Amino acid sequence: MERFTDKFKTIKFVMYIVLSIGIFLFEDITTTRIYLFAGVILLFLVTEVWQQHFSQKKINIIIFLIQLLLILFLEYQSRYAMNYFIHSLYIILILESAINFKGKKSIILGVIILVVASIKYIYIISIKMSIGSIAQYAFFLTLNVSIMVTLNLLRKVVESKKEQEKLQLSLNEAIAQEERNRISREIHDTLGHQMVNMIMQLEIININKELEKVPKLIKDARKTHRILRNIVEDNFNSMEEDNNIHSLLDAYQDKTGINIIKDIDPTFYYPKTIYRIIREGLTNAAKYSQASNITIKLSVDNEYIYFFIKDDGIGCEKIKANLGLKGINKSVELFDGEVFFSGKSGFLIKGYIRRIKND
Repeated sequence: MERFTDKFKTIKFVMYIVLSIGIFLFEDITTTRIYLFAGVILLFLVTEVWQQHFSQKKINIIIFLIQLLLILFLEYQSRYAMNYFIHSLYIILILESAINFKGKKSIILGVIILVVASIKYIYIISIKMSIGSIAQYAFFLTLNVSIMVTLNLLRKVVESKKEQEKLQLSLNEAIAQEERNRISREIHDTLGHQMVNMIMQLEIININKELEKVPKLIKDARKTHRILRNIVEDNFNSMEEDNNIHSLLDAYQDKTGINIIKDIDPTFYYPKTIYRIIREGLTNAAKYSQASNITIKLSVDNEYIYFFIKDDGIGCEKIKANLGLKGINKSVELFDGEVFFSGKSGFLIKGYIRRIKND
């Protein structure tokens, strides 16, 4: 629309020059009137140049109204009942009002132009009413109203398209950000857990010189590499032993030597969110708590799934929400639940999430 507006300015100025020449030729102006018409037309062209150099809408509207009065003055100085070259100037102003102004301003200015342009027609009809003059006036009104409506609709379509493009751009940015967040969560939750386990195993091997455990550690490292590849390729397909919490706890206890005390209903299939919350609690315990025992409790009622993860480690006075704890908060919020963290007498994570249908 902006490119069209710039082109219209040039086209409009050329049309004004052409119509000005047509006015002089059609009027066959004598020496006594040529200075009047030349002065008015020159003033009109000067206002047009001024208008193209001002960006303020209020100033442009004032110049616009001055041009309208100048056209009306030329019409009344014409030697003919209707000079169509002069009257064509109204049509250009209607085009300009629809292109350069928006909404109510465009409509109001268009109506003002139609009213002013109708004065000469009404005057002619009042002197000598005829079907021809009425038909001309009806055609003039129909043409100009059609121009106003068409250009305003076109502007609406263009603006609507721009809004759609902006919304699409925002949506693409949101999707890209969500993808980055997904990769960050998967890397932190899955690879972080795997890396902590491997580090602890390496420390045990180094202390006890248990080289027979190295092949199993290499296997775990290869598994971690596959997980990373699948995360990046957006093909992460639950390489977490099918979200089996019991398998997760048994493997963790075997790799870290930390005792797991379980109080879990084995008949209920817990969703992936619960699996990840427990995994994050285990990872934090292994990294920070220096714990010997971790208690895991899960219970269910008709509406909620409750979780309780408590280690007997050193705890902490001030809890700093890292990426893992923030991820727990976000997951719990998505399932209309609540979570509570405490660093007194070890570290505690407890809360609940709403059950989904058929879980």
